[in-house]
Amino acid sequence: MKYLVTDTEYTTWEGALESGWAGPGQHREIFQLGAVLTDSAFREIESVVILVRPKINPMLSDFAQRLTGVSQIQLEQYGIPFPEALQKFAVLAAKASSIICMSGDSGVFRENCQLNQVAFPFAQDFHQLRPLLERQRVDLTQFSSGDLHKLTPTPLTGQTHDALHDCRSMATWLHHAKAQGIFVSVSDLPTEIPRGDPRSRSRPINP
Repeated sequence: MKYLVTDTEYTTWEGALESGWAGPGQHREIFQLGAVLTDSAFREIESVVILVRPKINPMLSDFAQRLTGVSQIQLEQYGIPFPEALQKFAVLAAKASSIICMSGDSGVFRENCQLNQVAFPFAQDFHQLRPLLERQRVDLTQFSSGDLHKLTPTPLTGQTHDALHDCRSMATWLHHAKAQGIFVSVSDLPTEIPRGDPRSRSRPINP
């Protein structure tokens, strides 16, 4: 059995999280997409990181650039349109039996598919790690997906909110959790898309 652990970084601005991206013209457009294909013990087999050019807001805010480490110059030089990025991601996803994300990435994918007028290509929504972390009483106000590796005996180097680093951080935690019997089955991770961003108490986001 193989898993695909994925993370998205998308356009954001100061206060966007708190408002639920309610500002004029604000959308959660993916500009960096990471994925790690793992074996059944969550050991990395293959990985990909893709820069994506947003369609509606092609200029990243200073806030987004500071948060992720992705610069506007990098995006313009290496970014590709979302439909092309989705195809690349789908090729890797086809090798996995299940896709795992932190929380609402499936909703973000669906929103971007709608914005770019392409079909959502996956048979089911992604399994979410956040509910398992909550059951384990992980303080998610202090540990985001990119920080989970710090809770294991094998911490990583890298920048939190870099999509590939965040994938590897989640995979590292899952590897440890499986060895400890904390993670038992992917079926224990729900697939229902959250109605709002669980990191804030903002109004629901409807992709």
